[in-house]
Amino acid sequence: MNGDGDLDIVTASFGGQVAWHENNGNEQFTKHVIDAKARGAYYVSPADVDRDGDMDLYAAIRRMSAIVWYRNDGGGKFSYHVIDSKAHGARSVLGVDFDKDGDMDALAASVDNDSVVWHRNDGHGNFTRVVIDSKVNGPYGLTVVDLNKDNKLDVLVAANMAGQVVLYLRK
Repeated sequence: MNGDGDLDIVTASFGGQVAWHENNGNEQFTKHVIDAKARGAYYVSPADVDRDGDMDLYAAIRRMSAIVWYRNDGGGKFSYHVIDSKAHGARSVLGVDFDKDGDMDALAASVDNDSVVWHRNDGHGNFTRVVIDSKVNGPYGLTVVDLNKDNKLDVLVAANMAGQVVLYLRK
């Protein structure tokens, strides 16, 4: 997170906190609270959202019904930006270059509105919301893989309420 070469840890606490745990290089960690008001923070995913060379964070914040990103200024300070305020029951988010244009998009699942959404990043932290599916029964977790080897990322979603894993092949 701070560019020193040590692997740091980022965490989301449902109690309302997003934090970065800085590795001092000796497996000792110093906690830095990024957001103490993230009510229902469920999931965080590091990604260089604005292509400035440092790690920012995507977060799914369930009680706020939001997918957000925290811009890292490179010096350990983060600013809060809402990507989607319609993510009712935001459960998970991944930073992934979904459209392979060189910037990190946000792929998210929201359990309360049964949706899987791709947030297309323009490379400067501006997003276009693209609904992949709005009828998934309780999407919790998701991942991407090129399952059919066509050089396009496909989406796998754990639909908890349906007891299924749902596959979306990109066309």
